[in-house]
Amino acid sequence: MILQGLLQDHLHNLNAKIIIAFSLLGAYIAWRFFYAFFLSPLRRVPGPPVAKLTHKWLLFVELAGKRAKTVHGLHAKYGPVVQLSPEEVSFNTSPVINQLYSLHTEFLKAPWYKRITQGGVFNKTNITIHQHQQKMLNHAFSQSSINNIKPIMREQMQKLIKRIKKKHKTKPLISTLPFKSIQGFFTSNNRIYKYGEARFNEYIKQYKRTPQRKDLLTKLIQKETRQKEGLTDTKITSKITQQPKLQEQIRKELSQSLPLLNAVINKALRKHSAVIIGLLQVMPSGRREIKGHFLPRNTVVSIPSTKNIKRLFMPFTKGLRQCLGQAMALFEIRVTVSMIVKRYLLSLDKETKPADMDFVDYFIMLPKGEKCLVNFIPIEKI
Repeated sequence: MILQGLLQDHLHNLNAKIIIAFSLLGAYIAWRFFYAFFLSPLRRVPGPPVAKLTHKWLLFVELAGKRAKTVHGLHAKYGPVVQLSPEEVSFNTSPVINQLYSLHTEFLKAPWYKRITQGGVFNKTNITIHQHQQKMLNHAFSQSSINNIKPIMREQMQKLIKRIKKKHKTKPLISTLPFKSIQGFFTSNNRIYKYGEARFNEYIKQYKRTPQRKDLLTKLIQKETRQKEGLTDTKITSKITQQPKLQEQIRKELSQSLPLLNAVINKALRKHSAVIIGLLQVMPSGRREIKGHFLPRNTVVSIPSTKNIKRLFMPFTKGLRQCLGQAMALFEIRVTVSMIVKRYLLSLDKETKPADMDFVDYFIMLPKGEKCLVNFIPIEKI
């Protein structure tokens, strides 16, 4: 009887604890609902109801590679200002661009950047530290430095042409600009940073610290002071393979000022930018009014896209965070496209379906089919 009584008391206490736990959970959920819809500074910002309660719904969207499409759809439904999470707002309106991305902006890069890579100029959130590191790199990415390494870039393009001649069918190549040889990158068992350290040491051993060879690492090693362009090359290739007349027009103008080639490249950069999601910025101290909404400190804000395609064309972003490698990337794209189109008529291989060239985004945009198989027909055989 005593044992039975103790057991009943234990069950009674357990039931009481469960009731209390569920009551507290219910009270917490009720408070979250009440705060999100009635007290939050962002309560009047349009958006899906779930966005006012949690950011975790975005995690599933991002894991599926659909953030850009999802945010675009939300703007189509709710308008130019959309709440994406309890602390994040997206703006699809051109006047906000200068507020967020100008040279004199008060907005900082969001803490999210610290989680995607180890310390580097790209993900530095502190403006002073970022400017210091950027000054160290500016010389390496100056136009004079780009001119010095143009022979190396053309050399790599010649290797691409030789490979095409052998196979007449290829997948997009990985740029080998920083290092003469990058074979084994994807088959290395080392983590990426250990691999990078090994390749750097290999470069020093082969070329020394004062090499005659002029390339990107020469500048960095001597302290005179990545890979998006490959994705753009892929998109340009997939588009022009479907337009033989466009290829012929580009081929005819290669000895001129290249207005058509530049237009094709700019359209590819506009429609298929390698980084297609909004670049996240965080609200500085105090409150700010943006597009009629007062946003509190530490609110994460971004601009995914805009319809003003000329005045606000900025595939390499702008302001303090403008891409250092812009001139290098544009030269690489121009050389790649011009050298190939000059020699070959391109067509998509039958194994490459239109659905393969749809995109998914994991910060960097990728072809959904992870490939773009192309047939190369030599011009002299046409």
